[in-house]
Amino acid sequence: MGMAMYFSATRERPLEVGEIAEIDRGLEAIAEKGKEPYSIDDDGAREPGTIFSRWLQLPKTAAAWDAIHRWSVLLTHIRRHVPDAEWLVTVDDHEIVWDEQLRAFDPSR
Repeated sequence: MGMAMYFSATRERPLEVGEIAEIDRGLEAIAEKGKEPYSIDDDGAREPGTIFSRWLQLPKTAAAWDAIHRWSVLLTHIRRHVPDAEWLVTVDDHEIVWDEQLRAFDPSR
């Protein structure tokens, strides 16, 4: 079995229309970038307060790192549009760190 990337954001209030539009725009852009051999699913069983929750199966090839990087860039974009949420991004059991100085997820750390 290959690696998987998990990401979620929580906060007290639901997403606003503009935030949903940014998430949709980002997901559409990453889907258009290539024909990556991975799948993405909505986490149907959401906890109260979860506003965004997804996981994706990463390729079982060297392309996994490219996918992690590409999704980290996308999640950085989304987080900047939903700044007041608590985020968790992991690849298997390794947390992808949010760099406050760069205001970006940094998968290299």
